[in-house]
Amino acid sequence: MMRRWLLVTVITASAALVSGVVIFGQKRTHRIEGQVLDSQNQPIGNVLVRAYRKDGLEKVGESRTKEDGRYFVEFYSDSPISFVQYEATNWIPATVNQISGARDHLINKVLYKEGSRLSWIAGNEALASFETVYWHYQLTGGKAYPAGVESRYRALLKGLIVPEELQPRVKEIWSRYEKLK
Repeated sequence: MMRRWLLVTVITASAALVSGVVIFGQKRTHRIEGQVLDSQNQPIGNVLVRAYRKDGLEKVGESRTKEDGRYFVEFYSDSPISFVQYEATNWIPATVNQISGARDHLINKVLYKEGSRLSWIAGNEALASFETVYWHYQLTGGKAYPAGVESRYRALLKGLIVPEELQPRVKEIWSRYEKLK
């Protein structure tokens, strides 16, 4: 009987370790890693990469890309990551939304230079990123952002080159940022 209990205990503990369950008070560490590239697959250095949980109310980590565009952000196994934000001077900001908070991730993210002509898909993604940042700004009262970010984003939106079908959405999002003055 003792052997059977010991075998069940070992199997249960092994399964818990493999699944990332907390054992003896320690959470498993995961990472988001990858490379930030331009549309020509060239690396972009010095991009700020931040990961948030709980609709952006909890920053779980951040890092800057190296010269080769590589980055990693470590985080503890927990609730989903609400979004990962990518931001750099002279580049259109981007986000990746709703990823597992209990797994490792490899994300090779493409950013577009300010003034780039965006396709419908790339333009739609850029606008979704502007919306994510707007709502995050609202939820945090702007505390997660440096002073002046709202005017920078208004300027980026004003200069955004997207297909005609997306222009009404650009104006709508721009007007939201305008109210942040």
